[in-house]
Amino acid sequence: MGFFAAISEAWSEIRVNRTRVVLSLVGVFLAVFAMTTITAVGNMARQMVGETTERSSGRPATLRVDAYSNGTNSADGVQTVETALRETAVRHEVGWWGLASYQYGGGGQLTVRFPAGTQLVTATTVDPSYGTMHRVITSEGRWFSAGDDDAFSPRLVVNQAFADQLGGFDPANPLTVVLGGDTPVTATVVGISSSASYDATTPGAYVLNADAQRWNLLGDPANSSPRVWSCGSRTPTRTPSSPPCRPRSRPACRGTPSRCSARTPATS
Repeated sequence: MGFFAAISEAWSEIRVNRTRVVLSLVGVFLAVFAMTTITAVGNMARQMVGETTERSSGRPATLRVDAYSNGTNSADGVQTVETALRETAVRHEVGWWGLASYQYGGGGQLTVRFPAGTQLVTATTVDPSYGTMHRVITSEGRWFSAGDDDAFSPRLVVNQAFADQLGGFDPANPLTVVLGGDTPVTATVVGISSSASYDATTPGAYVLNADAQRWNLLGDPANSSPRVWSCGSRTPTRTPSSPPCRPRSRPACRGTPSRCSARTPATS
């Protein structure tokens, strides 16, 4: 009886003070809506800032180890550093790691034969795991997969300026471009990412370590500029689009190291 009496009294109150009750309900709704909106916007802004930072420096709690050459740059020195990093990642059973090389403020010089003429393009050599650890976003196409290491031609992820010089990107008809000077090879563009170059108006590209070494895409390491080697580890929540980071026994690209990095992001 008490429940029905309360309902009856409430209904009588609504009939007598309809305007006041409606205004009270509207006020409660607006207050809840405002609090929810402010909380959601704040969380979105925090996530955006965090992801932007991770694209350049890696996931939170990243461990980075730098090694500097005290002598002349050489291919043997590069392979020694690279082998040590890979063996360390395997020995400590690191879940997510990879190697990346790039020059200070730019990258390796990739010789690209555009329709308008041959041009040197800044290129960063990476492992497939780099895209997950650095939140690389592809606006078109895809990021590298583990199977790209065994492809019959080099794979590239480039920026929009690079693709525009080839006539634009079409997923149904992948772009191809000739790389190299004396020993050219035809590469396939698999994706578009703005992070391939710091300058959106300048062509830039990502290339796999294995491809750079197999086809000697960046030239003689002894004559190239200093490069950075980075190695990261992470055990994130796997998603279908997240490429697996797996140890590989064969060498990656034969760049010239001046710094060597090991990244160990914690699970977020």
